[in-house]
Amino acid sequence: MEMARATIFICFTSDEYTAELKAKLQICEAQKCDNKLQTKRVQCEPTSDSDYQIGSNDCLMFRGRIYVPNNCELIQKILHSGCLSVHSGSTKM
Repeated sequence: MEMARATIFICFTSDEYTAELKAKLQICEAQKCDNKLQTKRVQCEPTSDSDYQIGSNDCLMFRGRIYVPNNCELIQKILHSGCLSVHSGSTKM
């Protein structure tokens, strides 16, 4: 199974923090629409040693990080608006 993971950065300006919060909410909503992730959610138990857990914000977590569903539009949005996004034109050697 292919898995997409994103590191959500806490940025310092209020606009960037708002963008981070919106991305987190969008990820949690997208998880609810993914049938495979719904199966994982049902299998999660609070006392198990599974890599999958349900976070305090009701998001599915994998090894302590928010699990980003395989949703191309959402992944593209996260990568494009991330604090460390790089455009290919600026990295040519």
